[in-house]
Amino acid sequence: VAEARALARLGAVEEAVRAYRSAGPEGAPELAEFLAARQDWSGAAATLQAHLAVALPPAPQPLGDDERQLVARTAALLALSGDSAALEALRTAHAARMSGGALEDTFALLTAGPVGGVGDLPRARAELELARALPARLDRLRASPGEAR
Repeated sequence: VAEARALARLGAVEEAVRAYRSAGPEGAPELAEFLAARQDWSGAAATLQAHLAVALPPAPQPLGDDERQLVARTAALLALSGDSAALEALRTAHAARMSGGALEDTFALLTAGPVGGVGDLPRARAELELARALPARLDRLRASPGEAR
C-alpha cells in the first residue's frame, strides 16, 4: 500500500492502480478513494463492491459502524456511476442490515429506485424531505465522533 501511495503521489496512475490491486483487501478502500478522486466512479464502485465480499461479516450478522460506512460509500459510488441494477442488488442484499443505524436514511435514499409513476409519488416526497434534511443530519454526525466513524 505504501508503494501505491508513493506512485499515486508521483502521478503514475496505472502503476499505482496495479500496486493497490496487488495489496489485496488492504489496498481496496484506498484504491476506491484514488479512483473516485479521478472521477472513475464505476471503477471505484466495482472496487468497493468486490471488497464488501471480504470486509463484511456474513448475513444476517449486524454491521458495525465502519462496515455501514463502507456499504453507504459503495451505494454513493454506484449512484454516481449510474449503475441502477447494482444499486438495486446492493439494496436487496443490505437494506435489512443497514436499518436502524446512523446511515440508514442515506442508504435508503441512495438505493431507492426511480420514480416510475403516480404510485411512487408519496415515496418520492418522503425521499425529497429526507434529502432536504440530510445536510443537518450529516452535521450532527460530524459533531458526534463515535457515530460517524
